[in-house]
Amino acid sequence: MKFTLRMLNQTAQLGVLTTAQDTFKDVLEQQLASRQRLADIWSSYGIVDPTFYGSGHHWMSYPQRFADPFVVLGYVAARWPEAHLNSNFIQLPLFSALDVAEKVSSIVGLTDRGLTFVVGLGWRPEEFSAAGTDVKYRVSRFEESVKICRALWAGEEIDHHGKHWTVKGRLGSPLRDLSDVTLVAGAQSAAAARRAARLTDGIHVSWVMNHEGNHKINAAYRDELTEQGKPDPRYWAMAKFISVDDDESRAHARLRRMSTMFSWYSGASTWTSVDIKTDIKAEEEAAERTVTGTPSQVVEQLVKFAQEFPYTDGILTWLAPSDDAEDNREHFEMLCRDVVAPLAVELGIEPGQAQLRV
Repeated sequence: MKFTLRMLNQTAQLGVLTTAQDTFKDVLEQQLASRQRLADIWSSYGIVDPTFYGSGHHWMSYPQRFADPFVVLGYVAARWPEAHLNSNFIQLPLFSALDVAEKVSSIVGLTDRGLTFVVGLGWRPEEFSAAGTDVKYRVSRFEESVKICRALWAGEEIDHHGKHWTVKGRLGSPLRDLSDVTLVAGAQSAAAARRAARLTDGIHVSWVMNHEGNHKINAAYRDELTEQGKPDPRYWAMAKFISVDDDESRAHARLRRMSTMFSWYSGASTWTSVDIKTDIKAEEEAAERTVTGTPSQVVEQLVKFAQEFPYTDGILTWLAPSDDAEDNREHFEMLCRDVVAPLAVELGIEPGQAQLRV
């Protein structure tokens, strides 16, 4: 398992920008610079795997502020070609399948390490209306888009007449190698997990899930892989929020910001799955969704979750202690030393051999 530590700041914003004065270029440059500082810290505890995680995307997301995900990925690929790219969640059915195929192929051509392309169904009706379609077609558009992209990336000449698109021809620059793109499906239901097992290279269960829903969806994915006779996938993410502090009470106090984060998300959502529970009360957060406590308590809980399925990636979104960069840097080092390194050892990884995606 490779590990990733992603920071959730004090404002708990979902978008790339958090103030009206921010520019996308400034924020991205700050992120690229900070990654080297974080890599220097982790190198004392394990192996650095240079990686850039995008912010995903939404349209018309006020007060959240998202950049176009493909523009961001292309910019970072050109600035940091030695890094592996992870798109984070992109709502695949909102886009033209041919446009996605072309953009992904172009982005991969800019980077030396390939792309983990994480795609979801989408759920906001207003976004589908803006794309000239209806949210009720999200599944059929998703499946048709995957079929078109896979064929074009492989360099095939296609003559596709589908429900949503007619595409004839081939890409001018298909992928050098199909393994350059790991197509990962975001999932928030058992049905989506089964679809991921059939159509994609991996799964990332939505981070809004509580522990029970997360387990149920991953179990459906495992069962469908078995029924399809498929091996373990290239990518299988264990995604958890964590709030860690030497003082357990401070770790719990940080959970207040989770309600801030989910107020926009829940209000903007049209949930269709009975597995989704977004109305988690503040007093339930530590028990149901965010792994909370001292380092040893958090490690103990994470070990149990990590052993449930053959995960390839452990993505831990940590709640920062303050707005002070130095405080957060020290907190990151504590997480490396007291959470990730011990967790890796508990999972059977040799000391100093754990890989952190920074």
